[in-house]
Amino acid sequence: SVDTLYSTNGNNTLIGHSMGGYFGGYILSMDHPFSTIHMYDPSIWYNNGEVIDVISNGIPKKDSVKVFITYQPIPTFHKEKIETLIKELKTKSNLLLTSNFYEFETHNGLFLPSFVKGLEILKNDLESVKKN
Repeated sequence: SVDTLYSTNGNNTLIGHSMGGYFGGYILSMDHPFSTIHMYDPSIWYNNGEVIDVISNGIPKKDSVKVFITYQPIPTFHKEKIETLIKELKTKSNLLLTSNFYEFETHNGLFLPSFVKGLEILKNDLESVKKN
């Protein structure tokens, strides 16, 4: 693993956009090494939103996982599936969820502002760990 080969702080982050964001949602249902998962405009609609059903059936009980989701309004079915996912994730007590809706962005244009905001969140998380 990366932690055995390199000097790390143990805070492993997965960042995914579109289908990579779908993967981030799906991996929440599995035992995984990530303390933070960022999903930028995830394609939750894929396979009729199966990932929502998988998550609703349970996620591993582990230390809290920070989840950051960004999304935009087009197409409507895409936005609605992400909002359904957000609603489901809010029911999970071991997830710390943050989401940002970008009303005037497009799917392809959303990655950069999401990544910048995600880096700010990660920086703030690391600074709070250093203080404790």
